[in-house]
Amino acid sequence: MDMRIRLRMWGGRKVERPNTPTYVGMLIIGDAWVSKTQTRFCARLVTHDGHQLDIVPRLYEPQIISMLTDGFLLRGFEDHKAEGDRQMVMQEWTCEVIERTSGEFDQKWHPRMEADHRKAGRI
Repeated sequence: MDMRIRLRMWGGRKVERPNTPTYVGMLIIGDAWVSKTQTRFCARLVTHDGHQLDIVPRLYEPQIISMLTDGFLLRGFEDHKAEGDRQMVMQEWTCEVIERTSGEFDQKWHPRMEADHRKAGRI
């Protein structure tokens, strides 16, 4: 699912909404490997290029807090690294569902997906 994410906290502290950047990618929610033997339930915003690189830090134990007209609000925990110290801090994501068009993303995507979008009249 293609999403535009806005982080509502940074390092566990609320940030002003107008000043926060947005990140666009594919939202994946499910179990992810955190070590060779352990998985954790998390939300990930990843690139579209097939490598699925994380764009923002993972959101562990995500919960839907609120439904919005064009998306939803997720709350969970982020592994925050600051000054050589690691800690889990609360994080909130405002998630906006977006319709994908071929010119909107810099990442490559499969030509068949583009053909399907052209056939449907989206691009």
